[in-house]
Amino acid sequence: MARYLNPLVLDNGPVFLQANCNKMVAVIAYAPGDSYATVTGAANIIAESDMVPGDFTFTDSGSDRVFNNASKTDLSANNTGNPTHFVFVDTVNSRILRVTEENTANAVSS
Repeated sequence: MARYLNPLVLDNGPVFLQANCNKMVAVIAYAPGDSYATVTGAANIIAESDMVPGDFTFTDSGSDRVFNNASKTDLSANNTGNPTHFVFVDTVNSRILRVTEENTANAVSS
């Protein structure tokens, strides 16, 4: 399964993600190198949620520093299918900021 971090996030840290991510989408498919248009195309998105900086928090877990994002529930489904990835995007600048796997294999119905 593919994962991705935008070079701006790598260079500037998770605070950049926190400040610039304004939407999280669950998608049917993601492949390394996919464009913003491919990832955010209406047929690819299963569900989406707006994000704000307060949805991202830092916590200390023993000797580890953990970057968390808020869980989102009761979202409307855009399509039917099994999401494979969560994609954190900056819709203002048309950027994919982070991609992570969705591994519960729960089907979503619109």
